[in-house]
Amino acid sequence: MMLNSQIRGQFEIGLNINDQFHLASLKTFLSLKGYEVVVWSDQTLLEKQNSTYANKPSHVLVLQDRPKKELDILIENLISLNSELVFIILCDSEKVAQFESYQAFGLSGLAINDYGIETSVFLWVDQIVSELFLKYQNEQFVTQFESLNLKIKSLQEQQAQLGQGYEQAINQQIKIGEEQLEAFKAEAQKIESEVNSHWQAKFNQHQRELELEKNKNQNLNSKILLLENENKKNQWLGQIDFSSYLSNALQVTQPAGQMVVFWEELKSRLAPFKWRAYYFKFVAELQLFLMTHSDSESTDQLMAGQGASFRPAHHQLGAVHSFYLALKEKKYPPAFLEFCKTTLNLETFEVLPHQIGPNIEGFLVLAAEGSSDIDQAFETTDVYFKAKQLWALFELIYHNIKLQQTSHVQVKNQDLVTGLGNKEAFFEKLHLEVARSRRLHQPVTLIQMSLDYYSEILSIHSREIMDLVFRQLAEIVKSSSRVNDFVFRTDENELTLLLPHTAIKGGAIRAERLRRFIESYEFSDISSSHVTVSFGMSEFPQLASSPEILVATAHQALEYIQNKSSNKVCLYTPQDFSGASLSNTSAKGRESI
Repeated sequence: MMLNSQIRGQFEIGLNINDQFHLASLKTFLSLKGYEVVVWSDQTLLEKQNSTYANKPSHVLVLQDRPKKELDILIENLISLNSELVFIILCDSEKVAQFESYQAFGLSGLAINDYGIETSVFLWVDQIVSELFLKYQNEQFVTQFESLNLKIKSLQEQQAQLGQGYEQAINQQIKIGEEQLEAFKAEAQKIESEVNSHWQAKFNQHQRELELEKNKNQNLNSKILLLENENKKNQWLGQIDFSSYLSNALQVTQPAGQMVVFWEELKSRLAPFKWRAYYFKFVAELQLFLMTHSDSESTDQLMAGQGASFRPAHHQLGAVHSFYLALKEKKYPPAFLEFCKTTLNLETFEVLPHQIGPNIEGFLVLAAEGSSDIDQAFETTDVYFKAKQLWALFELIYHNIKLQQTSHVQVKNQDLVTGLGNKEAFFEKLHLEVARSRRLHQPVTLIQMSLDYYSEILSIHSREIMDLVFRQLAEIVKSSSRVNDFVFRTDENELTLLLPHTAIKGGAIRAERLRRFIESYEFSDISSSHVTVSFGMSEFPQLASSPEILVATAHQALEYIQNKSSNKVCLYTPQDFSGASLSNTSAKGRESI
């Protein structure tokens, strides 16, 4: 979820860092983002009696790497002071594997001691705080509904007393008079703040009926019975008990198994109310959304046959990102509306996106049969509300499992902003593909691309906005790539494409198509600035004899075109490549097309 300064201000981040430079920069950076930041010394954290930290522990603690024995003592003492300890460790990249055993004691992330450590710590803190915020929200929600159930039971008891002797109830109502009516109205206002608008309208209708019957002194017994039956129904609908679901879900450690448990729970809750639900999973290799779960027999037959899937304008670059952004804003594209109408036979529905960080997982479709408005009927509104709460619990558990499975790989090989491979992953793949090229006598083309005037754009827009732009840019490049192409983020303002079995001419055509599309693409978060991209290209073995020279020549071509112009593709052309060394090469370059 996206956090704002108001939410971040509710959480305290503790810093225990001996490096004064990192301490000052992290404290300033996190404070600017809205967090409350507290600095804890080693002496304070190691106190065992009358501990200052135990009286008010930080929500997230950032620790600096230290010798293992000292770190074990520190963490053991912290756990004794705060059983819900959550912490992040700053360490060097070669020490990442040493800290895997600390995950069982509250370790939630590792930040590497290099350039950009402030952003790395901030992303980890934001991710942890998002999970804590959702957890606290759910606990608050359960507490509110328990209180609401007690109030409804109190009303039932009052109405039962009326049913035992309606004459006595009428006399009591007349005697108490206006004071009791005012108290009843005040109680109704409290309930109105805790339930949805349809429930309140229903309750007000019953209240008016009760007052009318009191004035006329007619048919009071029938009205009391009606109110009793309706309130029993309200009580049953208002109870939200997910304990059985949580018990089953927490025993499953695989994402696919979580979906099975969630779907069985959702079907059992929707079955009595004529609701329909469908889940579409995103298949990245095919760039389409495939229906994998349904509670409808007709769509079950469709899934068992040729399959039900939706592909967002696959011939257009960036189509998946644009489509998913429209789902989040509830601005459903005409093609998707037509698909739901013809394939799923739906007129009115709600879509709940499913995304883990930068990775699209899929989306859930909910629809109420026979309702032109998804919030029109009282009963369906309550079912819809419960379904959304169940979905929120599922997303939280699913996200945690995904995070546990991929956290180590992400720290080592993945760019946390775009989800692409990082520089380390790029060089591993580069050496493998060059070795493969030598064996098969097939060319490999390398393309480096970066935003034009990046510093000027960054001075206008925040770092968060630029991260969103790079996510969109990464999705555009991935959606236009072949299955065997590779895309990496190798620098703050640099994406690198590795194209096996592709000569320089084919790579130039690919780069030019990307350049034209990005030039005309409207980036939703940076519409005030026109975004263009420049490209530098080289090829192995025609223009480079080793992986290192391949990278260097492509980078020289990129620097050449950015110094000379912008929004162009530059092909590396050597003046004299016979010596096979960088001193004998040049990036004088040739502008493409």
